[in-house]
Formats: sequence, structure tokens, C-alpha cells
Amino acid sequence: TSSDGRHWQRQTDRGVVVGIDQPASTKLGDEEALYVPDDPDQSPWWIYVFCLRDGRPRGYVRLRSADPSTFDGSAREPVSGFSQIGNGCAYADGAPGGRAYIRITFVSSASGRTSPALEFSRDGLHWGFGQAQAPTGPGAQGQPLGSAPPALVLATTRNDRMNRNVYFLGISSLHGTGQLAQVGPGRWRALYAATTSNGPTTPAIWHSQIGVGQLSLHHAVTHKSWIYYIWRLYGLRSATSRGLTPSQHAGAEMWVTMSSLHLICPGNGSCGVSIHPD
Repeated sequence: TSSDGRHWQRQTDRGVVVGIDQPASTKLGDEEALYVPDDPDQSPWWIYVFCLRDGRPRGYVRLRSADPSTFDGSAREPVSGFSQIGNGCAYADGAPGGRAYIRITFVSSASGRTSPALEFSRDGLHWGFGQAQAPTGPGAQGQPLGSAPPALVLATTRNDRMNRNVYFLGISSLHGTGQLAQVGPGRWRALYAATTSNGPTTPAIWHSQIGVGQLSLHHAVTHKSWIYYIWRLYGLRSATSRGLTPSQHAGAEMWVTMSSLHLICPGNGSCGVSIHPD
């Protein structure tokens, strides 16, 4: 805990999650957190964790609490559709049809590289990438959005030497609550960040750097559908990709993809993506 966000103290007398059945054989970890002030049960503190019991994966669960220091493990709720964990969650208030929950994670591409990707949910429990469509129309460009389930892929690192993949991603929000910054009616903006390395463990992680990107999210209501426009997707690639040292450059450089991603979500909960040139 911290009173100022700069000086922290670790609670050591017990774990944050209590009431775990079979505690000696259960491990929880890789949490993602949200603060949802209008939780219907007055439990605005949410965490998602991965459960391992007797050495076997038991899936992902959500825990909610009125107290951020204590979560009841017996009240866990199963989560479906999570891709990876230990990344970041957010939500867009004012979206058509109500709040839209968003996760940033990563997916593997045909090239063997991992790239940032977004997942979506209406209730915070059931998540999915949606259904991608291939680029269409004159001048359409962009790489295929993956295989089943296809994903909305964001701009990523292009350094093939020591920083070709992304792991441990995060997305910015207001005061870290998860609420996306709204910059206008039906418009949100966020930064996203990732560890860039060739692998998530040693020794590859020793060469990791931080990549940062920016996305804008827009919507318009058309024929009872919602349309999200992610106009510009920015990514950061490592300074080493240009032969720069940390003393010459503060970590990495910004680059811009010249395509627009249109995410179309009808009322039935399915989503589609198409790519258009700017």
C-alpha cells in the first residue's frame, strides 16, 4: 500500500486472497486489476488471477471486494476467453449499449513474433477477440489479423535482434482505475506499453526494453450497431534497432502505422475488424 504513490509498504502478515480451499496446494498469480465504482454488490475492487492447483492449471477467475487488501477466494467467478494473463484491463464508459471492457494482451503471428492485441467484454467475465475480416477495397493494406480466433492487432516492435516480441502489457487509465480517458463524446485515448524481448524469461529478458504506443478509440451509432474507430496505432521499437545507446536515446523511438482499424460490433455481441488506409 501507499499513501502517495511513491513510497510503498508490503503487507507480509497474510496474502491478499483469503478463504482459499486447499490453500496448501493452490497458487494464484499474474493478477490484473480494475476499480469499478458502480459494482452492483458494492465491491468495486476487481482482480483477475490464474489458478494452479496440485500443479495443474484451473483457469482464470475474477475476485471482487469492497476492500482492496482482502479478497474472498471462495467467492471467485470463472472467467472465459482470457488470452494470457498478467497484462492490463480497462473500460470505456459511454460506449453504445453500456460500458465496454477492454483488455490488452498479445498474440502470435504467422512470422513467429508476438504482437499486442485487444480483447473485449460486456460483463467483465466473458471475453473474446471478435471476428476479423481481411483488408478490402482499393489500396487496402495491413497484415492478416491472425488465425482462429482472429485478433485486433496493434502496432508493435520491429527489432528482430533482441526485442522482437512483446510481453507483460499494460494500458493507461485515469488514476490507474481502468477507466479510459474520454477526450470527447464517444472518444477515448490511451497509451499502451510492453516489455520487448525475445522471450519472457532469462536470459532473453535481460535484454528487454520498454515499448510504448498510443491508440484512439471512437464510436458512432449506425443502424443499431456500434462502430469503434482506432484511427492511429503507434508503437515503439527499441533504440538498438537504430544503433542508439540508452545515453543517446531515452529507451526507444516512436513509429506510426498508416492504417485505420474499424471494429464493428453489432448488438448480438459479435465483432468484426476491417483495415483501411489513412
